[in-house]
Amino acid sequence: MATRSRFAGAAPKELFTADEINHAIQKNKLVVILFNERYAKGETVETHLNYCQAIYEYRDDVHFYKSLFMSSAIDSVEKKHKVQSCPTFLFFRDGELVCRFDDADDEPEDIATQKKNLKTEITALKDITDPKEYQLRVFLEKLCGRA
Repeated sequence: MATRSRFAGAAPKELFTADEINHAIQKNKLVVILFNERYAKGETVETHLNYCQAIYEYRDDVHFYKSLFMSSAIDSVEKKHKVQSCPTFLFFRDGELVCRFDDADDEPEDIATQKKNLKTEITALKDITDPKEYQLRVFLEKLCGRA
């Protein structure tokens, strides 16, 4: 019986200051910033990001970054974008915040319910079986204009 195996890619580049975050947002067309603790514990949404990050970097030129939640060096960015919990993803297109994904480790709806709410099938996601990964990838597909 064949099984689907995946290898985690490199973790997103870490940004330590508000200036680094603002520069990354302005410099790149598509940007995803994850605000989270330094080390993801177990099977979290950050783990799923590491699995699929390379796909979006290569195919869509999305730039992924991570910043430590509640770091005094980035306090102004967290206040500006109302980041109040972790993990939180902020999705930027052409320097503008286009969507966000708060409390990303909360248990999502099952995939069938997510598909029903989406009202359309995203072909690239048809083999995804984990609800957290599916939910994250829907946000990425929307950022890239495919959903």
